[in-house]
Amino acid sequence: MYHREQPTEQQNPLLPGYAFNAWLVAGLTPITADGPLDFFIDRPHGMKGYILNLTIKGKGRVFDGEKAFDCEPGEMLLFQPKTAHYYGRAPDSPQWFHRWVYFRPRAYWNDWLQWQDEKEG
Repeated sequence: MYHREQPTEQQNPLLPGYAFNAWLVAGLTPITADGPLDFFIDRPHGMKGYILNLTIKGKGRVFDGEKAFDCEPGEMLLFQPKTAHYYGRAPDSPQWFHRWVYFRPRAYWNDWLQWQDEKEG
């Protein structure tokens, strides 16, 4: 009998390859310089849902080149669906800890998701 192994899906949402095939996923990403999570997230086509991201320690860098900006403790970001993601620990910061929530909103949440300060989606 022939047995074909099913491809395994990444089960850790902090690592590349996680599918985010859920309506709601949340977590804390504790990035330290040269640690296992010290890499830039690069999703050129974004995701199906939104990601709300709150920096709690250190500094993160969002985007690259002239579009780049840093986020510091207390600052919150909202990535809209299909918006390019490129972010990670700011090079001049020894760490970046951020809490995040990935979600697919209900229709009546739309007004809450229209933020005034928008940059690159």
